[in-house]
This record gives sequence, C-alpha cells and structure tokens, in this order.
Amino acid sequence: MIKSGSWVQIHSVVLKTNERAPQVPDSTKKVPLEMWVKGFLQEDGNIGEEVTIKTVTGRMETGRLVQV
Repeated sequence: MIKSGSWVQIHSVVLKTNERAPQVPDSTKKVPLEMWVKGFLQEDGNIGEEVTIKTVTGRMETGRLVQV
C-alpha cells in the first residue's frame, strides 16, 4: 500500500488510435496518445490501481499508478 502524499507517477491514455487527428502522420495514428505525470498521491493506493494525484502546479490528474 502506497500512502497518500507520496511522490508517484501515473499513466493514462489521452486519445485512442481512432480518436487521433486526421493530419497526424500514419505512424503516429497507429498508437494511442499517452500521458505520464508525476505528483502527490491524494489517497492510499497500490501499483496498477486508478488513483488521483496533485501535480506541483496544482493540477489534479487521474490515471493508473505505475511507480513511486
């Protein structure tokens, strides 16, 4: 269990392959647009779980917890 307030990294898919803009290169269209963000864990959680973090700029982001 990773405690609330820990510095962690999350991962989420921003756009699936079928949601990508038509003007992007073909090689780019074949993969989803992904995001990795670091911040402070807002609730206790485990690796692989969906959690919320608060970034150093104060943004709240939700994603799958990937590392501490």
